Parts: sequence; C-alpha cells; structure tokens
Amino acid sequence: MAMLIVTLLMTLPFPDEYRDEVRDVMSLALTERFAKADSVARKVKDDLPDSPLGSLLRMAVLEFKMTDWSTDEGEEDLMAEFDRVNEMTLNVINNERDPAKRAKAHMFRGLALGFKAVHYARRYQEVTNVLRGLKYGKEALDEITRAQELDSTLYDCYLAMGIYDLAISYAQKKVPWVQSENRKKKGMAELALATEKSELFKPVAFLAYVYVYMYEGNPDLAIQYLRFLKTSYPGSRTLMWLETEVYLENERWYYAEESAKALLAEIEKKQPTCYVNQAEVHIYLARTRYHLGDKEGAREHLQKAADLLDKEKDPKRAGAVKKARGKLKDAEKEIK
Repeated sequence: MAMLIVTLLMTLPFPDEYRDEVRDVMSLALTERFAKADSVARKVKDDLPDSPLGSLLRMAVLEFKMTDWSTDEGEEDLMAEFDRVNEMTLNVINNERDPAKRAKAHMFRGLALGFKAVHYARRYQEVTNVLRGLKYGKEALDEITRAQELDSTLYDCYLAMGIYDLAISYAQKKVPWVQSENRKKKGMAELALATEKSELFKPVAFLAYVYVYMYEGNPDLAIQYLRFLKTSYPGSRTLMWLETEVYLENERWYYAEESAKALLAEIEKKQPTCYVNQAEVHIYLARTRYHLGDKEGAREHLQKAADLLDKEKDPKRAGAVKKARGKLKDAEKEIK
C-alpha cells in the first residue's frame, strides 16, 4: 500500500519544470537509494518554498525508507513535513477563490493524509494503529474526492479513490466490521478510468493490479504485471518482497522459496544489520520448506528467525520485531 501512494506522486499535476525531479525521487526511492532521493526532495523544497511539493516528496522518501528498513527512525521528520503540507494546503482551501487551485490543495492534502494513514497502518498489529490508519485513510479519501468534484480533469484522483475502495474491500476479510459492500467493483472501475485517462499512470496501474490479482488468486497475472515493473525499477528490494508475497499468498511454494532465497541474499548483502528483515524472510522460508515436505528444514528456519529477532536490539525496530514475532508464532502453529 505504501508503494501505491508513493508512486501516485508521479501522476500529479506538478510544475512542468520539476516533473523530472519527481520522477527521479520516485525511481531512487523505489530502488532504495534514499540519501540521493532525499537530497533531490530537499532541493525541490528549497527551490519552491511556497509549494507543498518538496515536503510531499520528502514524506515519500521517509516513509519508504522506514518501510524498507523496518524502522521508526525518521518519524519526527515525517510528521514535521506533514504539518507543513497541512498548513499550506488548508490556507489555500480556506482562502483561495479559484476552484482549480483549491482542487490541487485538496489533492495534496489528501496525499499527505494518505502517507500518515500508511505510516500507522504498517507499524504494528495493534488495534489503535489500525484505527488510526483507517481514520487518516478516510480523511485522505474525502480530500481527494473534493479535489475531483472541484476539477473533474484531475483524473489521477480516481487512482487514489480506486486504491482506497479496493483496500477497504480486502480489509473486510480480516476486519469484518469494515463495510465493503460493492467497494471492489467500484474500486476496479475507478482504477480502469485512471489507467485510461492519466498521462503517466501506466507503471502505477500495473502495481495496483499486482495487488488486485495477488489477493484475487491469480498469481500468474500478478507476476506478469510485476515483471513489467521490474524493468522500470531494476534491483528494487520492494519488488522482491512483493514477488515473494504474491507466491506465498497463492501457495506457490516452490516459486515462493526461490524468490525468498534471492531476497534473503539481497538483504544479507545490503542490510546486514537489519536482523528483523532477515528473520521475516526465514519465516517465509520455513513455511515453504514445510509445504514442500521438509519439516526439519522448516524448523531450522524458524530457529534462525527466533535467533535473529533476539539479536535485534535497535529500539526503533521494536514495533517491527513485535510484528515479526506474531508472524513467527503463526508459522510455528502452521508447522506443528
């Protein structure tokens, strides 16, 4: 979900002279070159002090880095950038008479709220954070809907609206009290419209469809879209995680194992001190070994995961460790 909101930035009506910078930030973030991505975002912020663009780009980089490294380091900066965007956009919304300018302000505020929603939703498996994520997600959708109502040519609004409706329809599977009637059908229609009308939408649409088909039990189609994305963002760890999850979600155990092995090698090479990430992949490998008939091998991976979680002492990763321990317990029950 984070990646969907991050890449949505590529499609927005930013100043033409900064569209290359937007593309650069997205490409750098999606291939985990965060320091360089943040440097570009900061330059945009300095060049355009009266625009929320630089802060939105920084929010994208910060949230993506926190997700990739399973850390809360950067949270204070993220919230500071949100406060800046919120203040700037509310000033336009409350004082600007031009509907087109107000529409863009609603759109930008919706994006900032979307980042905040993702930040809370991904952190831990605690009810309070789930509720926060839903709250900010609903506020984000309201802002984006207002933007589209004020300016019907902002077709990119349909992307965010479609993603939200699809997310709600899938959330209902795990949280039954979330209302989802007709949300899937509505979300797919909005996604199709955005695909047709949005100038730069193709890569983002493909990413959205990966998620759609992953949860719809069509891994072959999900992987087809994912392969296109890999050509656009070669070497992306994010896409490696997603590929593994597609296979796991659809019980393609052999392919899940091959994908997880490649992912673990990449993490051990590029994130050698991020033990929680390594542990999570060992949990994936334990599940694949078990379902491929190697119960002893599965238990070895579970033990490696437990040892790595014990080794993870970074307080900024406490939430990620808690979440991983929950996955470890689930895997242990599955492998009994």
